[in-house]
Amino acid sequence: MHRRFCFFIIPIVFAFTAQAQNLEGIGKQKPFTFHGSITDNLILVHSIGLPDQSQPFSNIISGNFNASVYGLSLPFSFTLSNKQRDYSQPFNQFGLSPSYKWITIHAGYRNVRFSNFTLSGHTFAGVGIELNPGKFRFGFVSGRFNRSTSTNQYNPTIDSLPEYKRKGTAIKLGVGSNNSYMDLVLLRIQDDTASLKSNSGDYPNRTPEQNLVTGLNTRIALSKSLTFEGEGAVSFYTSNLYAARIGSSDSSLFQKLSKLILVNQSTLWYTAVRTSLNYKRKGFTTRLEFQRIDPGYKSLGAYYFNSDIENFTLSPSFSIWKRKIQLHGSIGLQRDNLRNTKKATTVRKIGSLALSFNPSRVFGMDAFYSNFNTNQKAGRLPVTDTTKVFQANQTFSLTPRLTFMNSSRTQMILLVLNRTHLTDNNPSTQNLIENTASTVNLNYMLSLVASKISLTAGLTYLEMKNALFENKTRGITAGISRSFANETLYLNLCNSFLFSNYAQTSGKIINTSLGVNFHLKKHHQFRMNTYFTGNYYPSGSSIHSSKQIKGDVGYSFTF
Repeated sequence: MHRRFCFFIIPIVFAFTAQAQNLEGIGKQKPFTFHGSITDNLILVHSIGLPDQSQPFSNIISGNFNASVYGLSLPFSFTLSNKQRDYSQPFNQFGLSPSYKWITIHAGYRNVRFSNFTLSGHTFAGVGIELNPGKFRFGFVSGRFNRSTSTNQYNPTIDSLPEYKRKGTAIKLGVGSNNSYMDLVLLRIQDDTASLKSNSGDYPNRTPEQNLVTGLNTRIALSKSLTFEGEGAVSFYTSNLYAARIGSSDSSLFQKLSKLILVNQSTLWYTAVRTSLNYKRKGFTTRLEFQRIDPGYKSLGAYYFNSDIENFTLSPSFSIWKRKIQLHGSIGLQRDNLRNTKKATTVRKIGSLALSFNPSRVFGMDAFYSNFNTNQKAGRLPVTDTTKVFQANQTFSLTPRLTFMNSSRTQMILLVLNRTHLTDNNPSTQNLIENTASTVNLNYMLSLVASKISLTAGLTYLEMKNALFENKTRGITAGISRSFANETLYLNLCNSFLFSNYAQTSGKIINTSLGVNFHLKKHHQFRMNTYFTGNYYPSGSSIHSSKQIKGDVGYSFTF
């Protein structure tokens, strides 16, 4: 796209997506409907004493439309902005997944999930079908998982990482229902080595890959109260299709696998497993879960995995006194370095407890406590006292509240207490690492029904401490809002005045915001917001004074 095309129509995004639609009652649907909205936002920013972090002027136009043909939804959206003056590659997506009784068909750009460790939400462009007649469960998808891109010869900063065209197929076979089932999943994805114009030697960091994943996913209702869930997968991943082939003396498993995929010196295999036992009775539930994911586990049918991890988790919860008291807890043990390849093994002990106490409509209280303990022990090398990580992060919060309601007004008094403390048990680093943060907020809210006025007022105190500095902030906040003209006009004003003391330097922080919202009939909405932030510190201090004014003007048309 040429830069002179339009100063604000630079990055343009067209995304078409149609969700699964049930065609069984198609004769009862309206033949055609069309609705949506268009929004224009104009943002102005002026700063004094601050580095330029954004453009002083920006304009964003966005639209969301939805056309419906006999109940089949076809959404469309776009965004136009002047934020970026270079254009790399259009992003056009269209897809639909109509369904009729137990048949669902996928076409176009879709993301389908067969299991967490195999095909798990990765967007592909292709076709697919899912069949669930009775106890039979079948799924099949095939398409392009990645398009081919090459270095932009006009601007190397855009699409500078070349990508191979990537195609894949996934099959799911299973039996059962949503409550009890067993599914076998097979996923095969491979890069097209001919999709880049140059050979792979020109791109040493981008080699063609291949992946074969087999997975088993199950859920078994052992009784009305007890359920078992299990999921496991084995991934055979080849990171470079150009690597040398394996010899006849290599693993017999890889020899057999070579009949299904290309196996060479870069081929590795990984496992992932997750199981849980769930117990549920009236007023009480608990979940015992185990998870283990090998270091480097990868499936090209998913975007990301938190690998090299093993954990056990127990999560009970119960409620009593007609659910006026609810208690949720969790305790877990986690470790990494599963193959002993790291210099140290990190062990985490995780515990949390949440209490909700609501004895009446007037009074209620929430409390929360968590303790995350991290410790290291020797891996491939001994752990020295000077570098060992041995920490505990504790968080405690308490939120009591009072609520008074009648036909003319609603009042609420809310107190928020929060304290976080990081303890370092390593004497060599504790003076630099240990810190404490405490927060106290007392808020009062009043809503007057007849006059349609809402008032807020609050007191704030924040304290942060460590061995190097101490920061204290205290102040007040106040706000008022009101609606006019049968709630077509809404005004709000909010102010805060804070005193800050940081590194023995005292200062003042002022925040003010003014907002106006106006609805004209059913289709038009105007919005204007103004924000001011001022930081004032003595001249010559280590902290500089600054000011910033930001305006946001918007218009929306809905049809």
